[in-house]
Formats: sequence, structure tokens, C-alpha cells
Amino acid sequence: MTPARKSQIETLIANDAIAKGHFDAGRFGDCALRLGEIAPPIRKPLPLSEMGIMAIYGDDPMTGETICQTIEGVSQVNPIVARMRKFLGPGVGPESLPDFSLPGIRQALTAPIHLGGLGLTEQQAAPLLAAGQQPDTFSGRDIEQLASEGI
Repeated sequence: MTPARKSQIETLIANDAIAKGHFDAGRFGDCALRLGEIAPPIRKPLPLSEMGIMAIYGDDPMTGETICQTIEGVSQVNPIVARMRKFLGPGVGPESLPDFSLPGIRQALTAPIHLGGLGLTEQQAAPLLAAGQQPDTFSGRDIEQLASEGI
């Protein structure tokens, strides 16, 4: 376990009464589950093409289409979006697709157009933002190891 991960776990336990209660009682598996509930989500790589964007909005294809049209429109005035857009179309290999989990892309989704973003509403961006993250996981074994080290 890295020092950063150890520090993260210690901080989470210290700042949550339920996790601390499990830890103090030696219920390390329960403590690990609780940490998974309270820890911030972590990045989940999300390379997407236009069709991938449409798939994310499968239940709402018109919003997916709006996202794609917005990218196309903004690419006319923003050279960074124009460059990214070239890699969203057909024939682009999976290794070249834009990764919508990267912080810069995530921030650009809802940033105003005049500030270099796409200007999407929170509701429009929500499915993309959710797809680019996943819950953090912890093991009871790691928690038990920390307990044996005397945190």
C-alpha cells in the first residue's frame, strides 16, 4: 500500500464515526465497505467516439444527438475542441479516442463556451460525468494491516 493510499484510508476513518466504530471494533470488512460508500469516486477511463456518446445517452438519444451537435458547433470557434472532434469520428482506433474521464475534458463539458468549454447544462453532462468515474474500493485486509501498524 502506498503512503498516499494509507493516508487516504486513515483520513477517511478518522473523519467518519461509522467507519471509526467498525475499525475500533475490529470489523475490518465492514470498515472497508463503509470507506467504499464515503470515499470520493475514482477515475474510470472513458474513451468515446460519437457513437460511444450516443450509447451513453441510449435512453435519451436526442440528448446524445444534442451533445454531438454541440461539440460540432463549438469546434467551429474553439481550436482545442476542433482538434478533439477529429478523433470522435469513424475510423479512429480505440487508442486515439478522447478520454472523457480526464479532468480537463470533464471540466470543459459544463464550462461556458467563451471560456473554452462546451456549455452543457449539468443535466446534459451528468451521464458522461457518471460514466467517467467509479466507486473506490477498499479491502478488509488493508484495513486490518493498518490496524496492526497502530493507526
